[in-house]
Amino acid sequence: MRGRAVMVGLVAGAGIVQVQASLWHAGALAAGALGAAALLACLRTRPRVSRHGAILGLVIACCLGIALGTLNAIAQALPRLAQSVPAHLEQQIVVASARILTLTQGDDRSRRFMAEIDAPRHPGLSRQALVTWRALPGDTRPVPTPAPGERWNMTLVVRQPYAALNPFLPDQEGRWFAAGVRMLASVRGNPARVDDMPWASFSIAVERLRHVARERMQAVLGEMRQGPLLVALALGDGSGISLLPTKIDLN
Repeated sequence: MRGRAVMVGLVAGAGIVQVQASLWHAGALAAGALGAAALLACLRTRPRVSRHGAILGLVIACCLGIALGTLNAIAQALPRLAQSVPAHLEQQIVVASARILTLTQGDDRSRRFMAEIDAPRHPGLSRQALVTWRALPGDTRPVPTPAPGERWNMTLVVRQPYAALNPFLPDQEGRWFAAGVRMLASVRGNPARVDDMPWASFSIAVERLRHVARERMQAVLGEMRQGPLLVALALGDGSGISLLPTKIDLN
């Protein structure tokens, strides 16, 4: 039973951190849980309280679990919070090298992907960013589709990941934080591809295989009406779903 109480406390402690305004509040909660466990352990030695030792043991175990869960969540949140855009670089132009990490989403006029940013002239900048590459005004050429593993020299405008606050919409900032997105970047000018390392890491290799499979499926399906839906079902890539009509006849 005590083991279960510890597990319940671990889950509760990790969950409580998610709704705190800052990690200082979560740290105070962990300290309070440890203090409560210590106080109950002292009270447990008294004769009048010793008859309730089993219940106190469960409460102490739960308090220790809350403290451990809270401290573990804080330890995981601190490095991610440290990856942010410095105030002096907010909405500023940064020249960097970007290694594509994920499958590209979007259409011929706009692409979006995660990239590993290498900007030696700007220390302290987040190493990863969600990059948006839009077509230049008046340019009818389609935006290139960078493949995972490719490295491009880009001119980027960087900013913190802010999103609209709407109680009727999903928490986009929370989703970005959970996905490790600590910086948004918009491409300016005409990026140039430098090299290609599709096997730079295991995750990049998996994304590159998805990229190749998507290109081949799109070539085979062509203008088939249900093509984007089949690609989404096979590869989990829903970028083409928005191009489908509202109603699809699957017969």
